[in-house]
Amino acid sequence: MPGNDNLGSNMSRLCFRCRAGPEKSQAWIDTNVSEMALDQTTSLSLLERVRLRNTAAWNKLCDLYLPMVIQWCRWGAVREDDISDISQEVFLAVSKYIDSFRRSEKGQSFRAWLRTITKHKIIDFARGRGDEAHAAGGSDAQRKLVDVPAIADESTDEQVISKENAILYARAMAIVVAEFPEWYRIAFTLLVIQERSPQEVADMVDKRVSAVYNVKARILRRLRTEFTELLM
Repeated sequence: MPGNDNLGSNMSRLCFRCRAGPEKSQAWIDTNVSEMALDQTTSLSLLERVRLRNTAAWNKLCDLYLPMVIQWCRWGAVREDDISDISQEVFLAVSKYIDSFRRSEKGQSFRAWLRTITKHKIIDFARGRGDEAHAAGGSDAQRKLVDVPAIADESTDEQVISKENAILYARAMAIVVAEFPEWYRIAFTLLVIQERSPQEVADMVDKRVSAVYNVKARILRRLRTEFTELLM
C-alpha cells in the first residue's frame, strides 16, 4: 500500500464530481435506478421532515430539485432572466401544498407532482405578464409549454425520463457524498463512477479493500434512505 505522501498527492489531484463523463455517469444511473426503486422502507424520511417544517430538510429538498425545475423551465422555453422568479413560485407552492402530496395516488410521484406545478407556474407567469408567448416568443413557445410532461406514467417519453434521471441522480449523489469525509468521496468516485478496481482504489486512498467496499455500501444506503421517494 502507498505511504502517506502518495495519499496526500492523490487527495490533492482528485476531487469528487457528480459526473465523471456522461457515458459513465449515465451507465451508473441506468444500473441503479431500478435497484433504488425497490427500497421503500425509509424513503419517506426526508418528505416527512419537510412536512414537519424542518429547515434543513427543506433546504435539502430545494437543493435536490432546483436544477430539475430550472431544466423544466428551459424545456418550457422560459427566458433565462425569468427562471429564477418561476423557480421561486414553484417552491412557494410546494411549501404551501406539501401536506397534500400523497404518493399512494395512482400514477403519482413527487417528481410528477412537482413537474405539474412547474408547468402551471410557467403558464401562469406568461399570462401574468400579459404576454401569452412571453416564455420565448411566438406559438412555438406555447407548443413547448405543452410538451413539458404533466405526469410520469407509462406514456411519458422515455428520453425525457432518462434526462430527468441523469439530472436528479447526479444531484442526489453530489449532495449525499458531500456529507462524508473527503477520502470517502474520492473512493466512491473512483470505484463507482470511474469503475476502478477495488484494489486499485484501496491503493490510491491508502485503505483496505474492505474499507473501500464499506464506503460504497454506506453511501448507496444513505442515497436510498434519503432520496428514493423523491427520485422516482
